[in-house]
Amino acid sequence: MDKIFEKKYSVEVPKLILGYQEEEFLIEKDFFDQFELSPIEDGEVRVKARITKFNTHFDIIFEFSGYIMLECDRCMEPYPHQFSNSHRVIFTYDEKVEKETDDVVLIDRNNPLLSFVNEFYDFLVLEIPIRKVPAPSVHKCAPEILALIQNASGQSGDDDQEIDPRWNDLKNLKDK
Repeated sequence: MDKIFEKKYSVEVPKLILGYQEEEFLIEKDFFDQFELSPIEDGEVRVKARITKFNTHFDIIFEFSGYIMLECDRCMEPYPHQFSNSHRVIFTYDEKVEKETDDVVLIDRNNPLLSFVNEFYDFLVLEIPIRKVPAPSVHKCAPEILALIQNASGQSGDDDQEIDPRWNDLKNLKDK
C-alpha cells in the first residue's frame, strides 16, 4: 500500500496526548481506487475519530456519515446509498491479549503511525445492503427496464388467466 495514501488515513501516535482528542477524515473515490476488487467504486464519507489515548491502548469510536455509490439490483444504474453509524475499536499494545477480534486490534509500539485504512474499508463494505434496491425517492429505475423485468418474470398483470386448479385454494387465501 502506498505510504502517502496510508498516512492520509492515519494518526501520528507521538502527537497524540493522553486523554481525549478528535481527528477527521474524508473518504472519496481515491480511497476505493486503492482496493483492486472493491465492491464500492465511489462515495463521499466523513469519518470523525473520537480517540481516547491510554498508556496501553487507544479506545476509538469512528463516526461515519455520507454516501457510497452502489448499483441498483434491478436496473444496474448507480445510486447514492446514504448512511451514518459508529463503530468502536480498541487498538492495544498489550501482547497478553489472547487474540485479535473485530473490535480489538494488536498494534506495534514501534510504529509511529496508527493506520485506519483497513478498518475504514471493512466498515464501509459492511454498509452494502444485501438487496440493493433503493427507495423511489432516492432512485427510480427506467420504465423500460421495469417492463423488461416484468415480462421476463412472466407477470402480465392479467388476473383472469386460467389457473391450475391445484393453486385455486391458495389464490382464494391470497384474495382474502
